[in-house]
Amino acid sequence: MPSLHSAQLRHAVHFKDILLAADQSFAQGGESVDSALAQFDQEWPNIRLGQDYALRYASFNETAAQLSADYPGVGANLLHLRQSSSERIGWIESALTAAQRLGQRATESVYWSNLGLTHYTQGDLRRALDCFEQALAIAREISDRLREANALGNLGVVYAGTGDVRQAMTRYEQQLAITREIGDRRGEGNALGNLGSAYADLGEFRKAIDYHEKCLQIHRDIGDRLGESNTLGNLGNAYYSLGQFAPAIGYHEQALSIDRAIGNQWGIGSDLSNLGIAYKDLGDTLQAIDYYQQALALDRELGNVLGEAGDLVNRGNAYLALGDVAQAIQLLEQGLLLARAVGERRLENIALGNLAEARARQGDLEQALDLYQQQLTITREIEDPRNEADALWGRSRLFYQLGRQVQACEQAQLALQIWEKIEDRRVAEVRWSLASWNCSA
Repeated sequence: MPSLHSAQLRHAVHFKDILLAADQSFAQGGESVDSALAQFDQEWPNIRLGQDYALRYASFNETAAQLSADYPGVGANLLHLRQSSSERIGWIESALTAAQRLGQRATESVYWSNLGLTHYTQGDLRRALDCFEQALAIAREISDRLREANALGNLGVVYAGTGDVRQAMTRYEQQLAITREIGDRRGEGNALGNLGSAYADLGEFRKAIDYHEKCLQIHRDIGDRLGESNTLGNLGNAYYSLGQFAPAIGYHEQALSIDRAIGNQWGIGSDLSNLGIAYKDLGDTLQAIDYYQQALALDRELGNVLGEAGDLVNRGNAYLALGDVAQAIQLLEQGLLLARAVGERRLENIALGNLAEARARQGDLEQALDLYQQQLTITREIEDPRNEADALWGRSRLFYQLGRQVQACEQAQLALQIWEKIEDRRVAEVRWSLASWNCSA
């Protein structure tokens, strides 16, 4: 091989080692985080160049192939924070090809999982599911329990995104059992957090908080700042769902502080969106819109399609609160189209409910009833009690406006039963309406 190629490969080896050292330092947590990020940012152009050299010669040089297989793995934590999704897919696909060429089945399993995660953030749930199934099959073939647990957790996340929470919980329980069996504390924390999110999806917010608090303790014990910020966000969402906005905002602000400190752009977008939701329900709609706009700009820059869809729906809901119905409908329809395009059924049903309210304000009550019915159908398919009650309550108010009192009372009573069970803050409002409408008990 010409000496130039040898020099380029030495460069690739050197900066692969620098990437590995920085990533290991970052993973230690604590005071190591800032220095690791600074080192990575300083050397990022050279790291990119080293990976490019490795990829260029991977098809005919085994050392280069090994380097190509190594790069995304040795820098997994830092690359997650800094790479765009499109660049990440390119690196992972190259590494996957190299691992297959070298016959490294364990590495292949890891990269199928990483590829699945990236497709998930881009909103391609079907491709993500396929990738995680590949990762799981290989992990079981080679009896790698750690990677099996990771793949099961990732599969659960995708099933939850499609609305199949029961399937998700089955995977999470399997993940938790394996992580405890092999003593993987980080994985155990992730499994507990996943189960907490699943219980939140089912409207069991107290149980969700219990799981998230256990998860948070583990992440803090092991110095996992990224896991800590994710869990703080989940706790904020659970308290928000219980109507406890002050602790919700506190948790989201803690998460935002950590994500900014470690440069987690993906997390920052989620934190901003969550803060917007809480401030909107506190009545500070202009502050909420500002948070949503920041989140939307960031998610578009990152190629985070799921985040973008959520930001559009949230902004639409905020403009609806301000009385700008036309702007609200435009944003909600954009968010609904994106949610449907990526198969995110939970977000789809939220968008449908908000759009129904907007159409009702325009006076199109029959179309609003149809939109609420579409929402109701989805919520029952995916077992989303909170939004099921939202749809029932929306329909009950429309039936009352149309003079159809019997149907109004029936729908309101069904909504009340669900909200009482999940301790929703709107219980008093529905009870008052039932009484004022002269509904029988």
